[in-house]
Amino acid sequence: MLRVLLIDDDPDYAEILTLNLSDGIDIVHAATLTDGMRIAMEGHFDATLLDLNLPDTKGGLDTIRKAVGAVPGPIIVLTGSVDDGLMVKAAKAAGATDWASKDMAPRLLERLIRIVAAFQIIIDTMREKMGTEDARK
Repeated sequence: MLRVLLIDDDPDYAEILTLNLSDGIDIVHAATLTDGMRIAMEGHFDATLLDLNLPDTKGGLDTIRKAVGAVPGPIIVLTGSVDDGLMVKAAKAAGATDWASKDMAPRLLERLIRIVAAFQIIIDTMREKMGTEDARK
């Protein structure tokens, strides 16, 4: 079972997403970035879905910058806007792992979540192995 933190101020979207993702994904919802950061520190999450426009942020890249480091693990930015290649690059440069439209089909979003979570496991394993090898030298 994957645990995913959804930080989004739209309760309807949170409910729809929770109902439409498979039983293998447990969604924990927070309506503000502040609440999301607090919840993230209370437990393990495989990924975070982050809305860019939250009531306690200035929006856009400010939201991502505040979340990175405060929310452990990969962050998938959610947006209702049309895909803008420059914004996607800026979001990734600010620390987001990936980008998804809120209009994305639930099956595709689920696949993205699973890929990002699996990739994070690989990264963590490599870091752990590199740390072990450095300690031997």
